[in-house]
Amino acid sequence: MNKLCIVIPLMGIALYPAALGLIPIDTYEWGFHGIGLPITLLLIMLLLLLTRATLLAGLMVTAALLASINAMESNNIWDYIIDPLLFIYTGFQLLKLTYNQQKRLNQ
Repeated sequence: MNKLCIVIPLMGIALYPAALGLIPIDTYEWGFHGIGLPITLLLIMLLLLLTRATLLAGLMVTAALLASINAMESNNIWDYIIDPLLFIYTGFQLLKLTYNQQKRLNQ
């Protein structure tokens, strides 16, 4: 769960500012076409497998499979990978983990 709470917020940080037009690079657009994002996700998934984050790697594979069969109305792979509520939840969990770790270090 700790790795999930790190990876999902990082992906959200890469996605949401662009989707809101806050940065000049449109990373959300990358999810509609091209090979760059799928290759990047494959490399991330392999890294997750090497670090034994099998749950997160499995979730990414599931998201990719759902995107390939158009399980939702969206044609953007980002919509299958990251959900705004998941982003918020894992962000708070990451803050909680960080706080608890700092608390332990200060004891």
